Amino acid sequence: MSHMRRMLVVLTTAATLLGMAAPASAALISPVRLLSIPANQWEPAGNAAYYGYTSDTTAKPNHWDAIVYDRTSTATKKINAAKTAGYFGGFDPGTNIAIYQQQKRSVSDIYTYDLDTSTRTAAPAAINSSWWEWGPRISTSYITFLRDVYAHKKWHTRVYIYDRTTFALTKLGNYPSGGTYNGFVGDQWATWTVCGMTCTVYVYDAIAGGAPQAVPTVKGRPEYGPTIDETNGNLYYIRSGFGCGLKVNIWMVPIASLSTTPVKLATLPSGIDAGELSLAPNAVSGQDLLFARLKCKGNVSDIWDVPQAVP
Repeated sequence: MSHMRRMLVVLTTAATLLGMAAPASAALISPVRLLSIPANQWEPAGNAAYYGYTSDTTAKPNHWDAIVYDRTSTATKKINAAKTAGYFGGFDPGTNIAIYQQQKRSVSDIYTYDLDTSTRTAAPAAINSSWWEWGPRISTSYITFLRDVYAHKKWHTRVYIYDRTTFALTKLGNYPSGGTYNGFVGDQWATWTVCGMTCTVYVYDAIAGGAPQAVPTVKGRPEYGPTIDETNGNLYYIRSGFGCGLKVNIWMVPIASLSTTPVKLATLPSGIDAGELSLAPNAVSGQDLLFARLKCKGNVSDIWDVPQAVP
């Protein structure tokens, strides 16, 4: 199954597969459109200079590229090589280096692209193998990614974390193929989503190690799209009802106390769902919470944000 087809599956299944009331003191923030670009955009991320996302075009609706958008000039640039498909992954903090998945026919690997020097570099050999690597995320300390492998007569998706200092590669999870999606990696925490009958967010402490923790939900309702603000110690994620665009809300909970009652930050209209969350600097102050906004009818998506979700 293609990467973007899988993303459509997680949004229609995750959301197909809310409810807790927010504390009375919580004030909801209304999401706003961040970029208005023809065709479909997914997997947004940003730093002070650029936004990045995965996009098709109206001319080629089934061909996907990793795109960066200059926040000053509004110019856009494709960073995957010619005659390949690309899927955006994020920015190396403090730099203008982007990480992304590059696919050519049956080969899929992880690359970085330096926007200051226009230099494309393959990820270390420990990351790129003969299997299918995808969904990369990057921090100063780590790279996380997914690898699809065939073992024991079945396809599996494995979650890996690569230590950029020690060069150690650690497998964090192994799941049936078709329902695992990467989320976030920082200098301590990593997140991802696993979907089956429902969708569950997992959190991993890369410093303490141990087993990943599942984020509590309500009556098995799907949770997905996690990201973390490590500075303030908060996890952000989406919880929906059982159906695409049903009772879709964005929540926040302290990462150190996942059983704490979460705070509802934003709610989406009926018939609208959301993809992976990520944090990006606001031009004035604080950070915005970026996400792909999906219209369930027609599977049309674009980039929106929750402005100053982190003041």
